[in-house]
Amino acid sequence: MINLRSLITERMNKFFRENIEFLFDHFECQDLCAIVELEKLLDVLKYSHELLSRDLSVDSFSLMLNEMQENISLVSFSSRLASQDYKTLPKSIGLLPFDGGVIVMQSSLGRDQSLEP
Repeated sequence: MINLRSLITERMNKFFRENIEFLFDHFECQDLCAIVELEKLLDVLKYSHELLSRDLSVDSFSLMLNEMQENISLVSFSSRLASQDYKTLPKSIGLLPFDGGVIVMQSSLGRDQSLEP
């Protein structure tokens, strides 16, 4: 006999992982401002998971999220999201590379402003 509940549960686990992976891939192609969009889309996915988990024994959402962030080991101190934030943060806030020990910031008017360290 075919256990339909088991097949649906397996498929939903795969579906959630694929969706989380898609959201992370999309975020990694964007700047830091996309973090708000990512948060809201993950909230929708988490709520969907919560509703389905009432009837199906799907994996926990936090486990799937950690797997997709690649930070499930005990010695992992960073994740895909943290790495992406670290890479895009200077560009997102307008910081340019150091110029002789002075941090150069672009203002919204296009002029450079210097900040002494």
